[in-house]
Amino acid sequence: MGKLSIINSLKVSITSFLICALFFVPPLIFVPGRFNDSWIFVNYREPKLVAVQILAWLLITWSTIAHFNELKAVLFHVSKTTRIMLASLCLLTLYICLSALWAAVPHAALYEAYQWATLCFLFYVLLTLFLISKRFWNTALYSLVMSFAIVTLVGLVQTQVELPFLAPIDKKHFFSSTFGAKNTCFVTLASQLFLVLYLVVQKLKENRRLLSVFFGFIFVMELIYISISSSRTTYVAVTMGFIIFLTLQFLTGRIRFSKKATLVACSCVVFFSSLIVLGLLKGIGPNLVANPGFETGSNKTGMPKNWNLYPHRKGLKVRLGEWSASTAHSGDFSVSIIGKENLQIGWKGKPIFFEPPYPVMLSFSGWSKAKNVNECGKNYSLLFKIIFTDHTHAWYRPPELNFSCGTHDWELKKTAKYWY
Repeated sequence: MGKLSIINSLKVSITSFLICALFFVPPLIFVPGRFNDSWIFVNYREPKLVAVQILAWLLITWSTIAHFNELKAVLFHVSKTTRIMLASLCLLTLYICLSALWAAVPHAALYEAYQWATLCFLFYVLLTLFLISKRFWNTALYSLVMSFAIVTLVGLVQTQVELPFLAPIDKKHFFSSTFGAKNTCFVTLASQLFLVLYLVVQKLKENRRLLSVFFGFIFVMELIYISISSSRTTYVAVTMGFIIFLTLQFLTGRIRFSKKATLVACSCVVFFSSLIVLGLLKGIGPNLVANPGFETGSNKTGMPKNWNLYPHRKGLKVRLGEWSASTAHSGDFSVSIIGKENLQIGWKGKPIFFEPPYPVMLSFSGWSKAKNVNECGKNYSLLFKIIFTDHTHAWYRPPELNFSCGTHDWELKKTAKYWY
């Protein structure tokens, strides 16, 4: 009996260790790289995905061996909703596999299917383990929270102090290369932020105030770290995640509809809703184009200020375009192109000059409406020319800036271009 107890204890310990590794290690994975002729550690997404795959399949394989009877029993005793979720995951994986038959890059579709297959098995195994013992659930929860607490701590330190073993922050792109300050990491942080909040509520309910304060501190630090992000997606994720969390707390009865709780909840909703507004506004830089809406101009010349219509041909009798108040998307004016001849016609804006540090990203957008346009693609498009410091230049005609053919109402086209 004693020997059997030792074996069971060993099985539980190994399972706990593998769960801890799966949830703790991947966020901290970084790989060595060269920077300015010295070795540093670089935070990439791909090594994290590899770590998740390896650790997930180690846990799946071990659990199949050590907890086979529990896995078999859970499959027939979980709720109908859970079985539907598992079946949906499996069907989605099968669909992705089949999509490789007509995908432009078949191996990419198969790679996605492999990832979904891992998630299907992992969902089933973790569901079983969490039902077997609360210890497994707590191990996963605490491991993930502490891993991201370390990411947050290192990231916050690096915004103030340059760490010699990590890639320095790119000053030209707001907090773009801290230990974890990638868009994907911030969104992940925003997602798990409410696991920390769950722990705060749980420990408060258990009257474990010291632990509640500890997890509350982690929650605040992660919120501060997210707030330095230049990604508006994270603000949306935080706001929506908090509203979902609050709704679940009300539905499960963990927060009573007392006056105090209602006041706190409403204050939190207002606070996080303001975050989403700030997030939507953040990252929207000033419009650098002079007279972007064509609202100012000269009635004498019939031309908008800081814009020229080309080509300039003396004696050209056809009308190439006009500055007009007859049609406008917003405001009172717009410019038009009348393409009746085989000419390259366009409106050229005033050049924009940059001083160091030069921007690494510029966004471009514009509206257009059309009537009976036959030539499309680069013939009906927004385009821009960049002149570099060495006096070379390049024209950019990305397809996402091409407007539609035929006749259509106002249409928005936009893109962003990165230079590193």
